[in-house]
Amino acid sequence: MTPSGMISAVQLCFESGKYSDLTVQSGACEFKVHKVVVCEQSEWFTKATKNNTFLESQTGIVNMNEDEPDAVAAMLEYLYKDDYTLSYPFSMTKDSPEAKGHEMMFHLHVYALADKLRIPALKETSSNYFGLLVSSYWSDPAFPSVVQFTYSIAPPGQDGDGLRRIVVSTAGIHAKEFLVDTNELFLSMMEGLADFGKDLSQWLAKKGTPNPGGEEFTCTGCSLKFKATLRANLKDLTCPACTTNDSVSNRRNPSRLKLMTNKWGEMGLRRTSHWNDEGGREPPSGSEDGWH
Repeated sequence: MTPSGMISAVQLCFESGKYSDLTVQSGACEFKVHKVVVCEQSEWFTKATKNNTFLESQTGIVNMNEDEPDAVAAMLEYLYKDDYTLSYPFSMTKDSPEAKGHEMMFHLHVYALADKLRIPALKETSSNYFGLLVSSYWSDPAFPSVVQFTYSIAPPGQDGDGLRRIVVSTAGIHAKEFLVDTNELFLSMMEGLADFGKDLSQWLAKKGTPNPGGEEFTCTGCSLKFKATLRANLKDLTCPACTTNDSVSNRRNPSRLKLMTNKWGEMGLRRTSHWNDEGGREPPSGSEDGWH
């Protein structure tokens, strides 16, 4: 059997439940899975099923009723297929007005579950999906709630800083739209979330506010669209969010972005995250990034 054939066989076993030796329960959902797959990729599952330790090791049933069933389904799909798909409530479709807010929250729930189960690759993937959505749909009415939930699941330090940086840099880039008297939801959220207010203030102090005019560019690292006024003979441009440095010509031609088309058919994703711990560093000394 070829490697691709073996992968297909494992995925079919997940879909059919054939040869399952472990059951995962979440709400009304029940998933038949295989220890060799889930334990190999999750330290949490390894400990839960270790002989003579927890009840799960004796019953062969893992109870995850405290977690969102849709996030559990996405997590298990990822362990078998190296990717996961969005799911929507029964009354919602991807074209519903509230869909983008739901999608952002969905990826955050997956991130939180991946953090709990210690699945680093899934944390990175969900963070990437989340970052792409936020950079495109920051004006969605759900954004203040998204910021609140982000801060509740991502404590400061290490990986948590990366997830927080996504919402902070996005709010900073669009500060002129957010920090106005008419944006009551955002301002109310800031008043009740001191850590976010502090982080945003520090970001603005370091980066300044973006030039609302100028030419529009697309980041080749995180796919953010931003505007900047170019100085004479400027060849490179630094993204204000992820600080990826690339040539002006590349940023003027988004078609050059090497993005992976996922099965949703709506977004692209680079497998390597640019929202990592280095994402908050200052641009290289002497660089001219077109921001004031």
